[in-house]
Amino acid sequence: EGWAVGHMGVILHSTDGGESWTKQLDGVAAAQLALAQAREGDDPKALKDAERLVADGPDKPFLDLYFSDRRTGYAVGAYGLILHTRDGGSHWQPWMRQVENPEDLNLYGIRAAGSALFIVGERGLLLRSQDNGHSFQALESPYEGSFFGLQGSSTGEVVAFGLRGNAYWSGDQGGRWQPIDTDLEVALSAATRLADGTWVLASQAGDVLLSLDPGRHFRRSPAPAATSIAGVVAAPDGSLVCVGLNGPTRLDHVLFSSAQR
Repeated sequence: EGWAVGHMGVILHSTDGGESWTKQLDGVAAAQLALAQAREGDDPKALKDAERLVADGPDKPFLDLYFSDRRTGYAVGAYGLILHTRDGGSHWQPWMRQVENPEDLNLYGIRAAGSALFIVGERGLLLRSQDNGHSFQALESPYEGSFFGLQGSSTGEVVAFGLRGNAYWSGDQGGRWQPIDTDLEVALSAATRLADGTWVLASQAGDVLLSLDPGRHFRRSPAPAATSIAGVVAAPDGSLVCVGLNGPTRLDHVLFSSAQR
């Protein structure tokens, strides 16, 4: 079972491993949900923002999503958009009121680390929820540029990464952040963890970085993907599948073993 998000505020759902997809939501429906919620409240700004969403049409993309289980998920996107579902996407609820983002900055990534849930965005935005996603508070950020994504662990380590090779590591669920030396000047665009615990960072230039110490230090793989990378995922055979403008690329797990030695 899986979900995908993208342009025009579309959320897709698959129940057969990606063989087929059905649309759960689009930008038109999302704007109407926001307007209905705003009309029930007493926040003039929320009502004005919702009316603007309807007037603009479905021009704002969702940029990432995260599901903690088969029923509980979040989709985040441009201009501070965030929706929440408790029933696997059958129904979505606007969640902007629960997020400390008064400037409606773009939200680029959402992931869990330990018992916390994190969102990153433009201009160094770092948000954290410590109440199972019911509310998100802004953290003091170590960086003023945009963060494009996150990778976390069940024990609380988290890496936030973004423009010009900038990445930051926290070992205490976002309490303190330390810079990571990536030796890159290009944007970091994707991350994942392999079954053996290796952390992976990838760049828009095709660089692949690996970490064996829960994201604290990274080394460059000797075999880059040779294509711009927008997303990475670990395959069951231990290889790494990278996707981007030129389609999918598979990097054999042997390459990662050689990089780790």
